Amino acid sequence: MSLNIDGQTTYHPVSDQAVHQLATEADLFSRLESNWALYPDHVVFLGDFAHTYADEETLQRELRGSANLPELIFIQGLGVFTKSGFSTAKLVQLRCYYDILVRQHEEHGINALTAQQIGELLNWDAEKYRMGMSNKLSDADL
Repeated sequence: MSLNIDGQTTYHPVSDQAVHQLATEADLFSRLESNWALYPDHVVFLGDFAHTYADEETLQRELRGSANLPELIFIQGLGVFTKSGFSTAKLVQLRCYYDILVRQHEEHGINALTAQQIGELLNWDAEKYRMGMSNKLSDADL
């Protein structure tokens, strides 16, 4: 099932069925906001926060007319979706995140990166360069 925003941008479900649990299992979905930025590579490849939506209607309402649509979205109870062109490297990073999160017990705290740490990371010249290179890489380059 693909999702269309404003008749222009289409989101496709990720091919890795296990990763959909991040959106379909309530305990994992609830952790997307508090436990998103676990390590620097995750932030560089997948962004500084998870784009989560309660349902498809909320997604449509919040993204309609937006000029800067996220590459990766999580819709509660429905699944995980990406825009066309989402690289294999990013999918691998998403699977890594899932593998880590699913092994953590809710009662054990996870130390996610703080907003300040994320800001420092994303504004670090070496990471700006690496992010630029990541965006230029195609699957054929991997």
